[in-house]
Amino acid sequence: MGLGPVLESMVDVERLEVLKGPQGTQFGKNASSGVVSISTRRPALRKFGGEATLSYGALNEHEASVTLNVPLSETMAARVSVFDHAHDGFVDNVVRQETWGGLKASGGRAKLLFAPAVNLDVLIGADATRTRREGPSQLWTVRQAAPSQTAVYTALRIAPGADNTQAAEDASGYTRVNASGVSAEVNYRTGGFTLTSVTAHRIRDGSQRYGLDALPATIVEGGGNFTSTQDSQELRVTSPRGVVEYVAGAYWSQLKSVTSDSNWLQPALLGAPVPPGVFVSVSEGVNRTTTISDSAALFGDGKLRLSESTSLLAGLRVTSDKVKASNIGDASVPAGPEVGNPPGFLVPPVGRAFQVGETSATKASGRIGGEWKAGKELMFYGTVAKGYLGPTITFSSQQGLRSEVKAQSVDDLTLGVKSEWLNRKLTLNGSLFHNHYKNLQVGVFRAATSEFITENAGAMTSKGFEVDASARMGGGLSARVSLTYARAQFDDYITQCPTSGNGARCFTPAGTLTSLYQAAGDDVPGAPKLTSTFGLDYNTAVGSGVQMDASLSLSHRSKTSYGVGEPDSVQDGYTLVNAAVKFGPDSSAWSIGLWARNLFDKHYQAAVIVQPFSPPGGVVNWNTRDARRAMGLSITVRF
Repeated sequence: MGLGPVLESMVDVERLEVLKGPQGTQFGKNASSGVVSISTRRPALRKFGGEATLSYGALNEHEASVTLNVPLSETMAARVSVFDHAHDGFVDNVVRQETWGGLKASGGRAKLLFAPAVNLDVLIGADATRTRREGPSQLWTVRQAAPSQTAVYTALRIAPGADNTQAAEDASGYTRVNASGVSAEVNYRTGGFTLTSVTAHRIRDGSQRYGLDALPATIVEGGGNFTSTQDSQELRVTSPRGVVEYVAGAYWSQLKSVTSDSNWLQPALLGAPVPPGVFVSVSEGVNRTTTISDSAALFGDGKLRLSESTSLLAGLRVTSDKVKASNIGDASVPAGPEVGNPPGFLVPPVGRAFQVGETSATKASGRIGGEWKAGKELMFYGTVAKGYLGPTITFSSQQGLRSEVKAQSVDDLTLGVKSEWLNRKLTLNGSLFHNHYKNLQVGVFRAATSEFITENAGAMTSKGFEVDASARMGGGLSARVSLTYARAQFDDYITQCPTSGNGARCFTPAGTLTSLYQAAGDDVPGAPKLTSTFGLDYNTAVGSGVQMDASLSLSHRSKTSYGVGEPDSVQDGYTLVNAAVKFGPDSSAWSIGLWARNLFDKHYQAAVIVQPFSPPGGVVNWNTRDARRAMGLSITVRF
């Protein structure tokens, strides 16, 4: 579900937390590997104020945001935030003479706080965002041309490679998304306990159009609409601080989603004996899938203080999931801008039979562990946790291929230490972790049909270590560093045979014609072994009442594979450098600054995959905006 304007523009954010490892006890079934928690500010009673920010940079990137806090009475206040964010495209489509990748996003959020008593408050919120992207969601450019297609790109004056920013797709493309939601949170405090109720409703809908071959010929094109609604209710109780501390409660949600896709191809360009210009429906009309997911859970998480230095940690969540899904290839839907047929559609679709699927699971997840303080500035901890991700039924977007996806589980062991040294000028933390996944839910790209399919891998293990440190060195200078080494490999995963390399490891089961591949020992796609960051922050007075804040950060990501058994689908390691400097008075009433992201214009890809509908050897880049240098100016005023 879309989370509203928080993710499109980080406006009025109070805090951002990254919690690693299974976090399902309090955050639910979708937190089996970790959580990124974003919290926005609540209205402040009896206080008028606000903030306005304007930023402008490369690619005509601009962002404007305004936040206003207004007291309405002694017991009521409102907080409103609005934003507008946009940037130009960065991928040149030489066939359509268009620039792809441009973004326009706008939205807002409003919160109303009512606190009629010291032990009672009610927070009502609403948000909405509108996003438009130029070009398809998959911004593909050719990284490596198949030998038989080299002349095609030469004629277009496109040089395939890792830095290629020229697309050759002849199909139009766009993505349009609208998201909105309302929520109500009630907190009642009595006897040191806090009783909380959170009710929420969210809606997300949109449409998209795309080509699926990255070639200057209409081989495969498609488009679709999607909509989803989610209702949820949580009730919880939080205990006061003491020997025993806990949070416990119940949660219920229902998510309903409907997707409608239409995909067509020109068989002649795939070597089929069909006259050129004749299109057939891959999806047999409109491929419509409806999914309803019901989830209910009871949870509790707490701490038992055995002594001043020793505590036990424990948590348990029991989740019950039920999923119903249906799919049909509807040939009766007329042509339209999002779901329909191209002008040359000469072979009418015949439709596909209605099919249904249903699955359910009731599983327990949670954690148990302990903390031991060896001193005021040194603590050791360890936890054993189990994470859970519910089952589902999926149907592929083109041919309606059904997948019964089992519930995913993970067993996690973490041992760590947190410490402070040199009168708290130096902070040093470290941990060892071992995660074993069963029935890992993975999205696999099927090159033969150009579809992403969700399926289960048998098992996967991720193990490694993390260290992070920060130091205050005096004179306004501080440093921070972090390093994570994680080896994520499949223990058992039988999938399609790779189109390039590792063919010797493919096999054909008896009685079938399908070539399969055992990926045991292969790296999990999208999981680099090494990630690290290093940063410097400097603060000093530069004049009477004027401060300067400067920062420099380096982020490194090692070589990453994006295809199971595909040696060509590899992104080389890279390092990004970001920098910023701002000036403003001690009062923080205003500030003006310069910023730079990806200062040295290091090109990297969101993914590297085998080119769909291409002879062996074709590979495409999946471009991302962050892989382009961006420099600009920002101004902030607070009142």
